[in-house]
Formats: sequence, C-alpha cells, structure tokens
Amino acid sequence: MTLLAGYDFLDLCLLGETGTSKTHTAKLIHDLSPRTDKPFVAVGLQAKLLKVVEEKCVTRVGGTRPRPVDVRIVYATHRDLSVFREDIRYRVTSHALYLKPLRQRKDEIVPLAMRFLYGFNAKSGRRIRADRP
Repeated sequence: MTLLAGYDFLDLCLLGETGTSKTHTAKLIHDLSPRTDKPFVAVGLQAKLLKVVEEKCVTRVGGTRPRPVDVRIVYATHRDLSVFREDIRYRVTSHALYLKPLRQRKDEIVPLAMRFLYGFNAKSGRRIRADRP
C-alpha cells in the first residue's frame, strides 16, 4: 500500500470479489492518509451516501438541521458497478482499483496466515504455532 501513501483521493473505488480484503484495504488507505486522525466509518446505503457526497452535509438521526462535513470516501464493493445507481456510478468510476482474489495472489497466503495466527495468539493469550511450508 505504499503506492497509495501520501495520496489524498477525493473518491476511490475498490473492486473485487468477496473476501479480497476491500474493507481492510479501505481502512489501510485511511490509516496512511492525512486523515488518519479522523474517524473511519463503513457505510452501505447508496442514496444517503450520494446526498452526503453531493451536499457535503449530514443531518443527525432525530436532528432537524444539516451539519457540514469534510469527508473523503472510499467505496468498496464486490458487485458489478452496473448495479449502482447511475449518479453514484459516475462518481465511483473516476478512481478505481481492482483487488485480485487471493487465489491469484498465492504468494500472500502464508504471510497472511502467519499474521492471522500472530493476531489470534496476541488476543487469546494462547501460543498456537504453524510450520511454514
């Protein structure tokens, strides 16, 4: 992800099959961005999202007045973009990255498995090992 470090995209779309780590990649991009100290929020409602993107404001649940927001949006989907509303599809396709499925990134399987194992051990307090192939 060092390729994206330092970029401050207005909008970015991550495309790929289910399980290609789109949300993880979006979080990583957020963490490497100048907005790392701001909240990372995962959302999936097209109409509401479009309103925020276009109007640059939100109205809180139960609220009556819109509040201005300054946001950067990373869209992530496993769906074909043709299922998106046309107005969102127009915004999304300006910057898009396709994430290959893990079966096409076989050299990443062992490092990912070791990372997951290390994380599990750290959280559970257990010491489970696996030999590298």
